[in-house]
Amino acid sequence: DTIPGADYYVFENLHADHTVSVVVGHYTYEIVTSCGPNGSVTPATLIAEYGETVEVNFTPAPCYQVDSVWIDGEYVGDDSAYTLGYIHASHSIHATFKMRNVRVKVLVEDSLYGTATNLGEHLLSCGSAFSTSIFPADCSRLRRVFVNNVDGDSLLQIVDDHFVLNFDSLVEDTSVRILFEPIRYTCTANANFGGTVSPMFIQPLCGSNVTFEIDPLDCYEIDSVWL
Repeated sequence: DTIPGADYYVFENLHADHTVSVVVGHYTYEIVTSCGPNGSVTPATLIAEYGETVEVNFTPAPCYQVDSVWIDGEYVGDDSAYTLGYIHASHSIHATFKMRNVRVKVLVEDSLYGTATNLGEHLLSCGSAFSTSIFPADCSRLRRVFVNNVDGDSLLQIVDDHFVLNFDSLVEDTSVRILFEPIRYTCTANANFGGTVSPMFIQPLCGSNVTFEIDPLDCYEIDSVWL
């Protein structure tokens, strides 16, 4: 006779020789895994042996993060992985996901020489669009734009008298640093052998006044001045 699953057997009114063979197998347990939308869980539902350790991983879709993890209906946090150690019972594991937020920070250095729209820090849903318009002040120009500390000049668009920086879909925290500088011009002067002019070289700021002193030598007078 075969007696499946029994942990004892009784011989009643024994009147003959008998042989008893016992086959011992591992206890097994079902680990049921599941998750909500916008992500996945691995491994899928499986059968684990007694004492085994199982790691379950939760992978969010782009722009999402783990919101909650539940073991047998009990909340256990929001980590991206959970380890079941020394399994001695069946379990159910369920994860949910939520949309991530991203931060955008726009900073202008040397604000005396220009400004931009949407200055400061902004909290947006991942995947959102964002834009800042950049306006140099009079007699100033845009020197450089850094996006996440990397040269971002190639991302700029010129619109009329200003620049526009567009982000179609932000999926990570982003910093924008804008640098302006005053415009300088180069002025050079020279005179023939009959006199001197000073200064001979100067780089004045845009909008400033510059005076050149012309000094003829003895027996000479100013004949003409050319710009």
